[in-house]
Amino acid sequence: MTDDTTRDVDADVDADVAIVGLGPTGLVLAILLAQRGHRVVAFERWPEPYPLPRAVHFDHEVGRILQACGIGDELRTIIEPAGIYEWRNAAGATLLRFGRDGDAASGWPASSMFSQPDLERLLSDRLASLDGVDVRRGVEIVALEQRDGRVDLVTADDRRVGAMYVVGCDGARSTVRDLVGIEMTDHGFFYDWLIVDVELHEPRVFEPTNLQVCDPARPTTALSGPVAARRWSSCGSPTAPSTTPPRGAGVGAARTVGHPAGQLHPRPPRRHLCCTPRLRVACRLGCSSPAAPRRCRRSPGRGCVPVSATP
Repeated sequence: MTDDTTRDVDADVDADVAIVGLGPTGLVLAILLAQRGHRVVAFERWPEPYPLPRAVHFDHEVGRILQACGIGDELRTIIEPAGIYEWRNAAGATLLRFGRDGDAASGWPASSMFSQPDLERLLSDRLASLDGVDVRRGVEIVALEQRDGRVDLVTADDRRVGAMYVVGCDGARSTVRDLVGIEMTDHGFFYDWLIVDVELHEPRVFEPTNLQVCDPARPTTALSGPVAARRWSSCGSPTAPSTTPPRGAGVGAARTVGHPAGQLHPRPPRRHLCCTPRLRVACRLGCSSPAAPRRCRRSPGRGCVPVSATP
């Protein structure tokens, strides 16, 4: 669709495309549209980007898309190529090993690890540099009203914005999906996972680069992170009772699994988390983000509870 065609459809609309949600998906879409001369208005219900890392991986095809957004050079400074991924059973026997080192045919690593706040910062800065984009953070959409050639978006403060198209990029709890009546099947997954992102004091080689321990009693993932970082995540037995960890418990209370490099396998406390300042650990409970209290059925709205750790 050319710019002239876009403008002629309805001269009264505020934007060609309205995007609801400014995570990585919404940011990328807004950039790609703006680079092609389209008028874009983007809404995000939260006033500030979420500060903790969530998504950590993209493949080489996504790398090309992000490069098309004009952040290729900067992007390479915040990623860590992830080569081999090995899956083992509870006894430590290798079940599956795949992956490759070096760049794929696209020119980007086949797998790259990153920190989502860093990526969102690059995308937000790029979006701010483009013309024809109206970014509105801290604004919630409560209704969509469709008529010939346009859609009116109604905000929580009863303002209206018209657009030719509306795209919902607002995640698992999508407001747009609810407003247009799209059904979603919820399988009721609500197990507590401990996710620990560690910034390493010194470089270290992990072999394999990425590890999945397929232990039904305690499934565990160990992943390379962005530059000089590492992520461990683990889930306790779904039938285990919830407990509060003792003072001083944390990464130092982790147990070691069968791994050539002797990396740690955190034994996750349930519901509460412990941060060990000496390791500069940022930790959180996957389902208890203050920004998403409805996702945790056991302790809704409960965030990370730091516990002092003895060095």
